[in-house]
Amino acid sequence: MSNLFGRSLTIIAALILSACLDLGGKTVKEGDTEGDVVDPSKVICNPIDDYTPTFLERGLFGKLYYLEDDQPRYSSVDEFITNAHAIDADLYMNRLFVPTRPWDRGFHTMDGQLVTNPAGEALYEYFGIEVETELRLAPGQAPGHYQFAILADDGAIMRDAAGIEIVNNDGVHPTKMACASQSVYLEAATTVPVTIRYHQGPRFHIAMMILMRPFPADPAAVNDPQCGQLGNSHFFDSTTTPPTAKANYYGLLERGWVPLEGANYKLPKNRNPCVLQEQPLEISNVSLSGVTRNSVTVTWTTNVPASSKVWYKNTATGATSETAEDTALVTSHSVTVTGLTSNTLYSFRALSTTAGLQSGQSDERAVRTQR
Repeated sequence: MSNLFGRSLTIIAALILSACLDLGGKTVKEGDTEGDVVDPSKVICNPIDDYTPTFLERGLFGKLYYLEDDQPRYSSVDEFITNAHAIDADLYMNRLFVPTRPWDRGFHTMDGQLVTNPAGEALYEYFGIEVETELRLAPGQAPGHYQFAILADDGAIMRDAAGIEIVNNDGVHPTKMACASQSVYLEAATTVPVTIRYHQGPRFHIAMMILMRPFPADPAAVNDPQCGQLGNSHFFDSTTTPPTAKANYYGLLERGWVPLEGANYKLPKNRNPCVLQEQPLEISNVSLSGVTRNSVTVTWTTNVPASSKVWYKNTATGATSETAEDTALVTSHSVTVTGLTSNTLYSFRALSTTAGLQSGQSDERAVRTQR
C-alpha cells in the first residue's frame, strides 16, 4: 500500500504552489500551447488522498459540494449532489485510494486556504464529491473484461457516459464493499468515460477506493465473498497511521482484486494543474511470478532510474522483512524473495530510491506460496 497518509497536506499544497509559480502560474490545456493562468485559491488538489500527482494527463476532475445547515442530511448520493451547493473551486484527484481512516482535517485549496461553507464551517462531514475520468488499462494489464468494485464510507456510485450504473454502493454506512455484476471491456487503445459520485455523512471515518479484477469465468465467483460486507475495521485498521490492511483485504488481493493505479485514470479535459514541475518517482506495473514453496519473484517498473528492494509480510504471523537493496539504478526491476514458508499467504511491496534520494513504495500485492 502506498504511503498516502504520512505527509502534511499543507506542505504538499505549498510544494504544488511553488511548482506552479515556477511555471509562470500557468497550466497547459490540450490544444493550448500558452495555457491559462491558475488561480491557486480556486483549485483543490487531492483532498482525501495525499499521493502527489505525477502526470499532467492523469487523474479525476470535478467539484466539491456542501449542504446548508437547514437542508436535510440526505442518505442517497444522487439526492445529495442534486440538492447540495458547489464550492467555487475545481477539484483534481490523482486516483481514488483511501483506506478507512479518521477524517477531521477538511479541504484546502492549492494556496493552503481551508475550504469552508458560507457559515465559515470546515467540511468535516456531510460533503459530496462528483468527479469524471476515463478508465483505461495501466501498463502490464491485459485487454479483456473486468469487474469493478467500490469500498466506501459512506455512499458512492460509478456510472458510464450513458448514465448506466457500473457499481452502486449508495447509502450511509461504514466501509462497505459493493461489486459490479456486469463486466466492463478495456483494451489498450480505448478509454471508458465514467462519473463517480461520493458523499460523506456523519463523521468520523472516511473511505473511498476503486478496485478491479479480470471478470471471473465462473459465474459463481462473480459474487466475491466480501461483496456486501461492511465495517470500519473489516478491511483496514483505521487506528494506525497509515491504516493497516487486514486479512479480509489481503483475501481480495489473493483473489485477483487490485486498486486502480494513477495510470488507470485519464483526465477527460484539462491537464492536471496540481502536478509538480519536476516529475517525482513513480512505481508501477508490479507483478508476482515464479511462485515456489519458498520463493516469489517481484517485478516492477519506475519512471526514472532507481534502486530495487522488496518489503514482504507473512500475513498469518504478521512478521515483516526486507531484501537487501540492489543499488543499481534501473527502470525495470526484478527481485526474488527467498526463505519463505510453504502454503502461506505473503504480501509484498516494491521499494525504490532514485539518485536524488526520492523514495517510493508500491501498493501491496499478495500471493500464496506452493504446498
